[in-house]
Amino acid sequence: MDIKIEPVDAAPEISRVSMSGRIDAYTVARVQEDLNSLIRIGTNKLVCNLKDVEFVASPGMKALLETVQAARKQGGDMKICHLQPEVAQLFSSSGFAAVAKVFATEEEALKDFGVDVGPSFEDIGMTLVAGSMDDLGATLVADDFDGLDDDDDAEAEPEKDAFGLDQTIVESPILDDDDDDES
Repeated sequence: MDIKIEPVDAAPEISRVSMSGRIDAYTVARVQEDLNSLIRIGTNKLVCNLKDVEFVASPGMKALLETVQAARKQGGDMKICHLQPEVAQLFSSSGFAAVAKVFATEEEALKDFGVDVGPSFEDIGMTLVAGSMDDLGATLVADDFDGLDDDDDAEAEPEKDAFGLDQTIVESPILDDDDDDES
């Protein structure tokens, strides 16, 4: 069982509690201790991300429920998010989801606290790729983004957004998935 506690960037008064592993009879004491210590120090707004938790036993559900109740007594709440399908089934069949607020994503849980996190990468259909263009060995040449001859560059004016930023889209053959079969 691994537990990571950190403030939410967009709302430092809210703590993100990310867990991984199993919450069972062997690990529930640590989970309970960590969550109770947050409540004791006055952190009463929690987002508990269970994306990497593959199982929650009855004692684990009890510990989570007690934390929800303790946070609410102090004027806060604990929102649960990112449940694995098996864990979501346990939460649903036990009635836990009727007592505590359970969300599909962390962004939804934060929005329920009133935090405007903006659209996520998933919401706008983008995928965040680790690394940089330098890691891929790609070089972008600012002078030739439009694909026109250099003589035509003076005439071509790239489309600008509301902030005056260039909205030219550059396609990179390095990232083209269609070339995978050429080996």
